[in-house]
Amino acid sequence: MIHATIKDYAREACTEVTELLGKNSPGREQIRYFLQTLLDTGLADPKSRGCFLVNSILEAHFDDPEIRAILNTCMDDLRAIFQKHLALAKDLRPGITAAEAALFLQVQVWGIKMMVKMGLPAESGQTLIEQTLCRLFADKPEIQEKAAPNRQCGGRQHA
Repeated sequence: MIHATIKDYAREACTEVTELLGKNSPGREQIRYFLQTLLDTGLADPKSRGCFLVNSILEAHFDDPEIRAILNTCMDDLRAIFQKHLALAKDLRPGITAAEAALFLQVQVWGIKMMVKMGLPAESGQTLIEQTLCRLFADKPEIQEKAAPNRQCGGRQHA
């Protein structure tokens, strides 16, 4: 029964991610909207139940090869959705492939979901979102103009 439940939830998660990403043009604002929605939804959950997939992976019995295969397939499917959308982003930071960006985004999504479950303050969630966007997308000209010389992306030095 748990196998069917995880498969159903995984299908629903892929549909939800596709719908959320489809609400904006590919790029920084698309990912901002997606991450902000995840953060807001998580913070609005009064019981901090978290994400069923995150909980399943953390609590899964990895000696069950079928559960492990279902979860791995789901993660691959979600990453493929991210990669498809990121490949269309015109503002992806130079030198980062869509596949690399998709893996990074997936890790950030998991981090946000885990931290929300642990009581992440909204301000910290905003910082995570901004840092994710900063790492994935080319700096905006208006941000660069306000930054100190040779400093971008959250004040970190770039060579």
